[in-house]
Amino acid sequence: MRGLGWLRVLGAVVLAAPATAAAQQVGAGPAGEATERAPDATGAAATVAPADPADSEAMAEARDLFERGTRLMQNENWDMALVELERSYERYPMRSALFNLAMCHKALHRYRAALARFDEWQDRFAEAASEDERLRVARAQEELRQYVGFLVVESEPPGATVVVDREEHGTTPQERPLGLDIGRHQLDVSLEGYVTSSRDVVVVPLETVRVTVALERERPATAGLGPGPQGDGSPATVEADAGVDEPCDDGNEVPGDGCDLDCTFSCTALADCDATCAWGSCVVTAAETCNSADDDCDTVLDDGFACTPDETEPCTVGSCAGTRTCTSSCTWGTCVAGSTETCNGVDDDCDGTTDEGFDCALGATESCTTACATDGSRTCETGCTWGACCAGVETCGNDCDDDCDGLTDERCGGAIPCADDGPCTVSGLVCNENWGICVVASCVGRDDFTPCETVTAPDRSYDICVGGTCVSPGCGTASCNAPGPNWTLADTGQRTCYDATAALASCPGTPGTSGCEATAFCGQDAQYGWDVTHLATERFTRTTDAQPVVTDNVTGLMWQGCSRGQSGSDCSGTASPSNWSTALSDCDDLTWGGHSDWRLPDDYELQSIVDHGVSSGARIDPAAFPATVATSFYWSSSSFAANASNAWSVTFSCGDVASIDKTNTPPYVRCVRRGS
Repeated sequence: MRGLGWLRVLGAVVLAAPATAAAQQVGAGPAGEATERAPDATGAAATVAPADPADSEAMAEARDLFERGTRLMQNENWDMALVELERSYERYPMRSALFNLAMCHKALHRYRAALARFDEWQDRFAEAASEDERLRVARAQEELRQYVGFLVVESEPPGATVVVDREEHGTTPQERPLGLDIGRHQLDVSLEGYVTSSRDVVVVPLETVRVTVALERERPATAGLGPGPQGDGSPATVEADAGVDEPCDDGNEVPGDGCDLDCTFSCTALADCDATCAWGSCVVTAAETCNSADDDCDTVLDDGFACTPDETEPCTVGSCAGTRTCTSSCTWGTCVAGSTETCNGVDDDCDGTTDEGFDCALGATESCTTACATDGSRTCETGCTWGACCAGVETCGNDCDDDCDGLTDERCGGAIPCADDGPCTVSGLVCNENWGICVVASCVGRDDFTPCETVTAPDRSYDICVGGTCVSPGCGTASCNAPGPNWTLADTGQRTCYDATAALASCPGTPGTSGCEATAFCGQDAQYGWDVTHLATERFTRTTDAQPVVTDNVTGLMWQGCSRGQSGSDCSGTASPSNWSTALSDCDDLTWGGHSDWRLPDDYELQSIVDHGVSSGARIDPAAFPATVATSFYWSSSSFAANASNAWSVTFSCGDVASIDKTNTPPYVRCVRRGS
């Protein structure tokens, strides 16, 4: 899955209701199962009239219920949406209704139910769905499995009924592990003639918890001989009417003379000797205490307490699996993580410190002084050791390789134009004639995104180093994809601070000061970043001529102010879609706003202008990017790693990212250039 993860791009997705139910369904499939037509490239589904009028009536009712459920989802009324969508799916099964059902369960934190619904979608509808739909569901399943664990219950003897959280789940032995949401659950195991065993179990992510229960037989009432009915040891005497058998016999044949029998206790609690000289049920008077013993004789140790001393169970510390032990006071001790810290930039043992025991934390940076006595920085590299100290830019005139790129005083004296593939006047550099700049001759040991020169068909202008090799993004293979953003990341846009219940009029405390840690709710996102010193309207600036150019003042990228096919200050005209190859060529050949070094943006760049704060229309700043098409996708230059015949694209209807066949039209096109 791409690095963004489906939580960001899928978590807010609600499949919209079709214009008609017939536009989503094509009647009954094999064995009476309803099937569904996949939408075409524009998002519309093929319309096929149902053969059975009864089906049409059920489909129409299902459509109305689906639309109500979808509106409730958009208002985040998940419980009511779940009811309407379940009714819709019962009337006529549509894959869009099943998808939204799963999303409702996820929003209500019912991860097991959500995963089950997505699994049902895969079994029932995947074959008829589009590749984009299948990819979306696969991403959802992958993320949900992080929140589900499994339970296997065994009993001795077998055949016992298993009840989890008051819901019956068959008998032992179980055919397959029981999927449950992670966390604590109440387990009851019962079998006729045996005492029911009850306990708490904790289910952890992606693991199977096994519980074996040894059931104890129920204890029958105990009869015996003991003291008399007065409890003073006197003989128990029972009188009987003449001619009637005595209730108990002392050995003679005289009816009605009573009998003398002794009763004895068989337990230490109080009981009464009845007329048959048998003791009633033993009533235990001892109270349960925390001592690892069954004080009240109910077969359960330390019941009423959280646990039994020295008992252990799995637990989690942050994202780390661990174990906790019951203390002598029958309370759970601290969860102790079982992971060992490794050099990976992750807090493996969840103790709040990353990569402890190594020279540095992987990926950390710090200031330093270069071998040329200039200010620089160094990064903690693989193996958690500090890399070379290098300056951000070359210091001209000191005959030193300040930036550790193997060149001395390169690019000093301003940009050096060039027009062919011959060597540049700066030592060690060659000419990239499409950019008109001098670039490195080899990418070995170079940082990703370093400008370089390679020849492709056609030759793209934005050749860069990726993994030590010079490539042209958009050349058609997954190896050409840029490794990540090479610009200042845009801020989140969060400008309000909150307490535990509501928004605050002003943010508390000052981050970076010693008082912030002692100030409640200090250090929120709204107190950091570009947003702190800038207004929201300062993010983009836009020229107003016939070929407007939009400058992103955070990332430094410059964007074509209108979509391909539009122009003017208000982007009049109709946006013109194209296939992927045409989009690449058009951006390479574009002269717009006085610039001729335009190119098709990669997927990271295209996502940087998505505005998730817009509630309707295109999810993009409408003042900076007017007339943006909100109903379809825009091309990126990034090929899909799993299938190079597809490329990544972004839709501004919801900010979603998807891979699309490169021959499709639409998507639409908006070109970008690196700011000067």
